[in-house]
Amino acid sequence: MDIVDNIVSPDNRRRKYSDKQILKILILLQIFSISYMSSGIFLRNHLEYMELIGIKDIPSFQTLSRRIQGI
Repeated sequence: MDIVDNIVSPDNRRRKYSDKQILKILILLQIFSISYMSSGIFLRNHLEYMELIGIKDIPSFQTLSRRIQGI
């Protein structure tokens, strides 16, 4: 996941989930062919990915959808 850290530029806004975390979630969803709406179920069943990404709460699919447009 260190490669992802170099892709996203820093953002000065204060957000619950950083752009890096959102991008890491989206990469996981792409790898496993999971939709945004199913992301919560997937992450609840695979807590090791949440730990790897560094999040404690699961973002909503609306958050993922909106934030991918800004990355």
